[in-house]
Amino acid sequence: MLASISAGADYGKIQDDLISCDIQSTRMRFLGASQVLLLFEDHPSMMHAFEADLPYWDKYFNDIRPWLSADCAIDRLAWISIQGLPIVGWNRNCLATLLRSTGDIIGFDRSGLRCSALVSLRLLLGTRSDEDIRKTIILHIDGEDHTIRIDEIDNLSLSHG
Repeated sequence: MLASISAGADYGKIQDDLISCDIQSTRMRFLGASQVLLLFEDHPSMMHAFEADLPYWDKYFNDIRPWLSADCAIDRLAWISIQGLPIVGWNRNCLATLLRSTGDIIGFDRSGLRCSALVSLRLLLGTRSDEDIRKTIILHIDGEDHTIRIDEIDNLSLSHG
């Protein structure tokens, strides 16, 4: 089955909640940043899951349907680093505004948030950009201009070369 992931869904909990709802998918494979393939042992188990009226489906997915061979990724995942952002800007609203034209925030690198030196922040984005993310933004906060640098660290591409 192919499922379109809802905005704001916790990607890390999708598989655990599937299991707790007694949906026996064998695997999950992300198809870009906003879709996931739910793979099953056989057709009857897929149909059982598809026909089940579970609150789980609405919690994580906007749409769920059988997968078609023509389905492909419409976006991609990318880890980015943000440097130069003052601590007052380290909140989801400011970050979403900064990244509006770049992509949607999927998650944070929590180990970076625990560091005592708050120099940079790493985020996982869903983006439709085919190009590496590299930009500089001048942000005016509290009467001061701050130069914010946004750089892609890892585009998580699945190329086989």
